[in-house]
Amino acid sequence: MRPVELSFTGLRSYTEFGPVSFDGKTLVGILGDTGAGKSTILEALCVALYGKCSWSERDVKDLIADGARTMSVDLTFSHDGHTWRVRRTFYANTMPSAHLLENLDTGAKFDNARPVDAQIVGMLRLDFTAFKSSVLLPQGRFQTLLHASGRDR
Repeated sequence: MRPVELSFTGLRSYTEFGPVSFDGKTLVGILGDTGAGKSTILEALCVALYGKCSWSERDVKDLIADGARTMSVDLTFSHDGHTWRVRRTFYANTMPSAHLLENLDTGAKFDNARPVDAQIVGMLRLDFTAFKSSVLLPQGRFQTLLHASGRDR
């Protein structure tokens, strides 16, 4: 999976972010001062791909920015010769969240959380726990990876 473009609104301290294009980039760095929002950008990738929060076992709605009514994440990525777009929207009220994954090449669409989640896990061959521990390496938990057994790693 290679990110192509990312944008989001209402996520933590960002009212609006992006779109940021990763197209044609071979290496990307996220740089900034402490508290600048670097982790929020990585969190947006988690929300887009898995509809979950990496730093809390609680509801992903905890990521909705103060005062925002919605949080939405839009990620376009390439995988296995195809371009995909995943969009997830979460509401601060009781309105149900919206999840859509579409193949921009074939037009195939998957709607609702479970089908979108299943398709992404199947494509990436990584569930959320594996993604979180191998791709994200959450802050302060690198030691856990170093001391994990081969199976757990």
